[in-house]
Amino acid sequence: MDEIPNTWSEARSLLRAVLRPVVAPQAVWRAAAINPDKAVVRREFLPFLHQLLVVDRELLRKFVPVSRLPQWAASESLAFSQAYANQSPTEGIERRPDGIWEVRGPDAASRLLLPGWLSFFRGKVSGTPLVAIPETTTLFIGGDGSTEWRQELVRLAAVGWREAEHPLSPMLYSIDPKGTVIPWSPAPQDGSHAWVSATRCAFAQACYEGLGELIEDLYSLPSIASRWNLGEAFRVGSVEVAVGPDDAHGNPTPYTFTRWRPDTSVIPEVDVVVLARPDDKAMIAVPWSAFDSVFSKERPRLDGLPLALWPVANWASALERLRPFALDPTTLAAKDDE
Repeated sequence: MDEIPNTWSEARSLLRAVLRPVVAPQAVWRAAAINPDKAVVRREFLPFLHQLLVVDRELLRKFVPVSRLPQWAASESLAFSQAYANQSPTEGIERRPDGIWEVRGPDAASRLLLPGWLSFFRGKVSGTPLVAIPETTTLFIGGDGSTEWRQELVRLAAVGWREAEHPLSPMLYSIDPKGTVIPWSPAPQDGSHAWVSATRCAFAQACYEGLGELIEDLYSLPSIASRWNLGEAFRVGSVEVAVGPDDAHGNPTPYTFTRWRPDTSVIPEVDVVVLARPDDKAMIAVPWSAFDSVFSKERPRLDGLPLALWPVANWASALERLRPFALDPTTLAAKDDE
């Protein structure tokens, strides 16, 4: 029996859509980077989250390669629509004593992919539906109209993601007026606003850490090294997190940054780029928009990767070109407590 059916009539009832962090599964990304013909069907769903198409048999699940769609005479949209139709929207939904709804089971968090699914909870929760998906097997739903629910969902997302065997996201998500799933963005005066900002930074940092492991492995392959052409000394700038001064509402302002040293080969897409000497003494810091406007068109991002990594070179020249965009240091560090 072929693990991936050869015909649409055989495949359609077996299709499922699954939600995964953008860097997962690493083995799938590695195979596709080496041989683009092995790329699998995937779509961006939310920042740092992708949905992938799988064939799901009782004891075996396989990611569907892009090359199989023409063989089925099926478009990507049709394949995902069929996958959504194959997934039960109501199975396994239970309500906890505190009123929060939960779904547990294999790929429970993937329920969020079903069009309009989260909108179903309008009127069943206080305020706009709010969802936590800390791991692939768990999903929790409350509403932003309840302070107790917001606090509990924050806890479930943060602790669950940190302790999960298969972590998915530490963030909370909601819906816009059209029912589209979006990252939750509370009002600046909301007590959760600082947590949301910090969680976005932590999620970006974790995803880029996973990407760093992948590309260091890939760059050891002669075919990849020659394609990217970054030299023998391959150094990836890491994502770090810092906290700036409080905003007008007294909220800390976390942000991501990377250090571009003279020996750095590629840098991630972050909030702030710090040009630093080998001893890590910062020379200047610039917003990502400045780096993007000056350098992104000179060398394209590395191909075949789930997140943006940008080649960099000529550090001394870059320092002078970016100096006019340097940020005021007082905007980059929180004030010491008096």
